[in-house]
Amino acid sequence: MNPNPEFERQLLLECPAARLGSATAVLGTIFALCYFLDDYRFGSISAGAALSLFWLITLLWGARQSLDSIVDEYRDRTWDTQRLSALGPWQMAWGKLLGSTSMVWYCAGLCLAIYTLAAGPGTDLLRFYIYAVAGALLVQSAALLLGLLAVRRGQTKTGSILLPALVALPWLRRS
Repeated sequence: MNPNPEFERQLLLECPAARLGSATAVLGTIFALCYFLDDYRFGSISAGAALSLFWLITLLWGARQSLDSIVDEYRDRTWDTQRLSALGPWQMAWGKLLGSTSMVWYCAGLCLAIYTLAAGPGTDLLRFYIYAVAGALLVQSAALLLGLLAVRRGQTKTGSILLPALVALPWLRRS
């Protein structure tokens, strides 16, 4: 198997040992508090916290990371070099999408593990996982596309792009 160099580069940038340890400690502290509030078991408070954190992490942080992966390259003036590299467009897109959000998915995986422990007996976990992961990937992919469109327009500030897109997303779903 031939590894994707863009994915490897993004993975090295996003997941140093200190960041992995601190993210695990913060989420562990939050879930330990929820465990204590649930009378020393993983119950409804733990499930709600895990689900809320999963959506916040994957939708807000994940969208920001995928958007920044392209806009930062443009801002640092390395985007043209990357576009002219030997990587194809699909390799570049998948490497940026999955590599830049690797820390996001690590934290989201911890949240899903706690949700699995705390979910009630009647919960269809497989269907939930498919919808949750597909929905989060859809939002992150849309943010990556917004980043590419912003680069084409010459925008370098990601806050002005991300906030209107995330606010407009629920309205698009209703229509």
